[in-house]
Amino acid sequence: MTTRRLLDRDEALRRLETRLGPLHAQLRLGMEREHEAQAFGQGLSFLHLENLPLMQAMIEVGLRVTGTYWRGRANAGKVQVRHNTVRLENLPSAFDGFTILHLSDLHADLSGPAMQRAAELAHGLKYDLCVLTGDYRGRTHGDCGPCLEAIARLVNRYAETSTRCSATTIRSPWFPTWRHSAFACC
Repeated sequence: MTTRRLLDRDEALRRLETRLGPLHAQLRLGMEREHEAQAFGQGLSFLHLENLPLMQAMIEVGLRVTGTYWRGRANAGKVQVRHNTVRLENLPSAFDGFTILHLSDLHADLSGPAMQRAAELAHGLKYDLCVLTGDYRGRTHGDCGPCLEAIARLVNRYAETSTRCSATTIRSPWFPTWRHSAFACC
């Protein structure tokens, strides 16, 4: 089994420039910087409640007092597979039976049990394309390393179990680290 590793910033930029070209890579990074500045108050992040150091603890205390904390934790780990059939009149015959595995709103940095359950569900799934869409993170600021590591572990698990993809055939995904975003992994 090949295990994916996280890329350092220079290697990630090199790969992004290879895929998009230097100009489009810089434009994309500029859009992300603008989005971050807009989302986080042009550097005034202390004005956003979610960025207050005690906010997460305050929310947890509130949930515990109301008795919903453990229920929410249990519900977060109840990841399910749902099958949806989409019929399109003008779909080319090459796509007849094409299957897409869509993983969404993983909040990988907040729910270890949910990520574990998502990895367990990989066994036996057959799909032609796996697409991950945001929210990748639950937090809106801080170190994105734990989120990236959890996503890498999940991608490795799906590569191990897929009949069509492997860790060596999955392109190194590059994706924005803000919460609402999307990328295709294989």
